[in-house]
Amino acid sequence: MDTGVMLMYPGALLPQNYDPTTRSWYLRALQFAGRLVFTGPYLDDGGAGSILTLSYAIFEGKYVLTPAHPGPLAIPFKLS
Repeated sequence: MDTGVMLMYPGALLPQNYDPTTRSWYLRALQFAGRLVFTGPYLDDGGAGSILTLSYAIFEGKYVLTPAHPGPLAIPFKLS
């Protein structure tokens, strides 16, 4: 990522070029602002195996995309 910060708990080693802004959970949260959205199943980059992610866009203000918006909150669910 060129700008911004990604916080993740628990931590995991991700590829150097990992950019969360290109991930489906990030893009879908912004596309469907104001709604909870799920991704389809995919392989976790952190090594957790098959997961799907629930995400929701968090904004400063009312659905206004600006450089100051915090961005999506995402919760991955491991599929077993």
